[in-house]
Amino acid sequence: DEKKTPSLFPSQTKRLLDTQNVTLGLKCGALASVAARGADFIFNSGGEGNDVFFVELLNASGDETVASSVSSAASSALDLFGSLRFDPAALAAALVASTLVAPVTEELFFRGFLLPAIEKRAPFANGAFANGVTAVVFAAVHFSPKDFPALFVAGAVFGAAQIAARNAQNGLVAPIIAHATFNASVLAEYLWLS
Repeated sequence: DEKKTPSLFPSQTKRLLDTQNVTLGLKCGALASVAARGADFIFNSGGEGNDVFFVELLNASGDETVASSVSSAASSALDLFGSLRFDPAALAAALVASTLVAPVTEELFFRGFLLPAIEKRAPFANGAFANGVTAVVFAAVHFSPKDFPALFVAGAVFGAAQIAARNAQNGLVAPIIAHATFNASVLAEYLWLS
């Protein structure tokens, strides 16, 4: 009588990591990168510092402190990215944080928890509506008014990857890979331009 040893990678895990799911994630990551740059071009076509629309939207609330705090936080993040090319340890940490930690934790919350919760609790919600709401929340929690359009587009593409993968019963691997690909492209862009 032969005992069966539990596999470290059960068949479901193998299915999650199949080439179709990885390819979907890579394609969606590339699409998110290109589409986000398009949103940047449309909404921020005046170049650096042209976050007028979103800063004015925040200023309309009557609280200028919020708008200036958000803008200074975004420029501090850009300063950090710019300094990475001179510090190998910081670059390694940024690579791990942006291509592994952030995609896994954010996708677990936004596409693993929030997206299905909205679909379940809002009787009129379908995948597209829930994906739109999730993308708005995803963009908003990054606290960068200038980057809101690009982050919204990227979040919507990550959600589309999740919906496509979920329909094939393939979990969160595709949106995690899409998110990691997108973040890697953003990091490469900042390193290249800094």
